Amino acid sequence: MLSRHLPDLALPVNAVAAEQLQRMITDRRIPHALVIEGSDPDKNSALARLLAQAWLCSCETPLSGECRVCQVFDGGGQHCDYEIVRSSSASGAIPIDEIRALKEKAIRLPTEADGMVFLLEKGDCMFSQAQNAFLKLFEEPPDGVLFLLTCQTRMKLLETIRSRAFILHVEWSEEQDSPQKQQQSELEAFAEKFASSLAAPADTDCLILTGRYCPDKQGKGGELRRELIELFGLLREIFRQALILSSGAGSIIESPSEAAKLLASKVSCERLQEMTAQLASLEQAAANNAALSLVATAACVRLRTAAGF
Repeated sequence: MLSRHLPDLALPVNAVAAEQLQRMITDRRIPHALVIEGSDPDKNSALARLLAQAWLCSCETPLSGECRVCQVFDGGGQHCDYEIVRSSSASGAIPIDEIRALKEKAIRLPTEADGMVFLLEKGDCMFSQAQNAFLKLFEEPPDGVLFLLTCQTRMKLLETIRSRAFILHVEWSEEQDSPQKQQQSELEAFAEKFASSLAAPADTDCLILTGRYCPDKQGKGGELRRELIELFGLLREIFRQALILSSGAGSIIESPSEAAKLLASKVSCERLQEMTAQLASLEQAAANNAALSLVATAACVRLRTAAGF
């Protein structure tokens, strides 16, 4: 049934995800907080739209097309009880003010259906302050409200969000060779290298790596700004893993990164916490259009200082 709406759900690699989705929709037991992870943002949003339709649907058999909700969705319209929250800034990050406004919207009565759905697109681009604000909605959702969040990688989401939401990973067709996935893999490798350089004996290794963020040299200022913000999100996850390893609770991490292992062996828990705390202001500086080369250099200096080097 679901492949009629999204053919990629019929791919063998999506068998488990498709079965989970089918069961949720058929039994009308969709979790109130759900994260969709996939490499194609547009297809992530298409799946979110399908889940929104299923949540609001009042057909005797879900998604059978008989109710007003299905007629609107199947006709390509925008239902009044389904709202998409997205960023209009170059950083791609939904601002914290939007999240605060969402709290007020979520307690309203639905206009037409028996509930409401809010989709946060590219949620992995949100800064930690906005993610923390959104977490409160996950923990105490109003009755009848579904929160959907799409991302390309769950690892940029705070651990507290990942632990409280149902995460649905979907492999979209041809994504294995997509430029976006290749870029993401390359950035993750760079984050590992950058994190490891923070524990090097001298500043040189880290400072050399910051040369990546010289927009005048490469002519890609907007793209590099978004990437630098993503880098800080990846570093946050590496620091989190290092903190867990350093505290002796490494058994809860299935596959800790090599950079996390290195930091855990050389940096105390207190200093790892300070390194994590530094990331929020660095993210904000990058989002506020501060000079990229200065932000990258500041990241090197401040993170190494916090680490005690």
